[in-house]
Amino acid sequence: MEKNFTLAIALMVLIYIGWFKFIAEPKKEALENQKAQVEETLVKEQKATTQVTTVAQTKEVNLVEKVTGKIEEEALYELDTKTAKITFSSKGASIKTFEFKDILGSVNLTPNFTEGFFASMPEINFKEIDRDENSITFKGNITRNVDVLKIYKFNNNGNLNTLDVLIKNNLAEDISLKEWYIAFGPGLGTVASEQKENAKYQKAVFTVEVPGKKNPALKNLRKEKTDVFAISSEKWLWAGMSNRYFLSALIPQNWESDALGYETVIAGQSKGFFGKKDIKAPVMRIMIPKQIIKAGERKVFNSKFYFGPKDYDKLLALPYRLDKSVEFGFFGQFGKWAKASLNWLYGITGNYGYSIIIIAFLLQLLMLPLTLKSIRSSEAMKKIQPELKEIQRRYKDEPQRLNKEMFALYKKHGANPMGGCLPLLIQLPVFIALFNALRTSWELHGAPWALWIHDLSAKDPYYVLPILMGAIMFFQMQLTMPQSAGNDPMQKSMKWMPIIFTFLFLSFPAGLVLYWLTNSALNFGLHLFLKRKKPAQVAAI
Repeated sequence: MEKNFTLAIALMVLIYIGWFKFIAEPKKEALENQKAQVEETLVKEQKATTQVTTVAQTKEVNLVEKVTGKIEEEALYELDTKTAKITFSSKGASIKTFEFKDILGSVNLTPNFTEGFFASMPEINFKEIDRDENSITFKGNITRNVDVLKIYKFNNNGNLNTLDVLIKNNLAEDISLKEWYIAFGPGLGTVASEQKENAKYQKAVFTVEVPGKKNPALKNLRKEKTDVFAISSEKWLWAGMSNRYFLSALIPQNWESDALGYETVIAGQSKGFFGKKDIKAPVMRIMIPKQIIKAGERKVFNSKFYFGPKDYDKLLALPYRLDKSVEFGFFGQFGKWAKASLNWLYGITGNYGYSIIIIAFLLQLLMLPLTLKSIRSSEAMKKIQPELKEIQRRYKDEPQRLNKEMFALYKKHGANPMGGCLPLLIQLPVFIALFNALRTSWELHGAPWALWIHDLSAKDPYYVLPILMGAIMFFQMQLTMPQSAGNDPMQKSMKWMPIIFTFLFLSFPAGLVLYWLTNSALNFGLHLFLKRKKPAQVAAI
């Protein structure tokens, strides 16, 4: 690519990445911090009205702990399945730890514990009453003669699991069960390479059907409300907790919820340039409305749930559109095409690293006509520089005449100062799409390339790829910049671009850096080849 294109795309990509990394996310975090204190107060007030109790006609019946006069100690129960090692708490029969059996080692997806994932009626102390290889059943007492059972069944293939909550009224009279909930959070754990960035990617999400559209829309609960978000006018399909690589979601089967509760809790501290900062993790509660359970009735709440990695192809094959949890960014369709191309090439090469290199090569080949056109335009611009400077000197006090003469000069020599813009406009969306696709691609997790790169989703442990990429960008800039660039403030500032890019890419996934390194190397090679050609030969290409 010629000089204008290289400088333009570098600047545009820098602006995008800089905005995404240093403006959008910090601004979002700042807004969340401003609202956090108000939100926590609102949620605490809401929680006070959502405690689980039972009422027999007009007489309130207390919970078993109050009846017996003591609170039982928490008991833990373990279940080791094919895909995860799970620890349950007797308090609310919740999942206290969910250690996903990753190819790189176990990953605890529930590092922060309050009530735990799928906690319901946490005031009740549940006890295990049955289990087999992939299921476990708990029983508790809402009050004497009113039992509640929770039955977890896990799919051996890591697909959809089931959670059934059964409430049995053994009394001779009807009871009114106040609103209760199923909890998610706080937050969601992730792999070691993502721990530093995980706090800002944790979200309480849900999907709703959009009138007039075939596919449901994914919504972030935090963006909708700061306390309890009522969605009686929208039918949501599933709700849960999400981060970049993992998802925990609940899909009701024979019941509906008319509200989702949300709050944030402090889940630790992180060190930064300005000292320690609290790490806040989201908590979601799916509210189940008040129920009347008749004498002798068994009320069953059947649900399906998912707890595992956001493997796009796998989620796409499952019902309920869980694939919507994988976010491809602004150029979403381009990102899906990029992911599909990557997987197709992997089927041929058997290596995602080489597949990324091939994608970079094919895109450069596709862009070659526009690249050559840009180079020819650049050569023409270099040729007319003396005449252009003379026109600028002669008509510096006559703006209209200056523009007219400059346009005539461009037309005469076939030059175009904006010659690099068209390739930029085409390639920039492609790069952004690849940026988002590679950042969210579960397929790259644990996928080796060669030598020291054992995980394309993690940063280069020795920073060889980003440093090599920066070096190539530096030499390319030396090759393409005219000698007069030293007098141009804009050109002076652009000389820092290789250094800035190198530091930006140090923490990026190795797969993304590999793509940009390949792209830079191909550009540099093309410039070296054309540098040896005479202007007439370049124009004839």
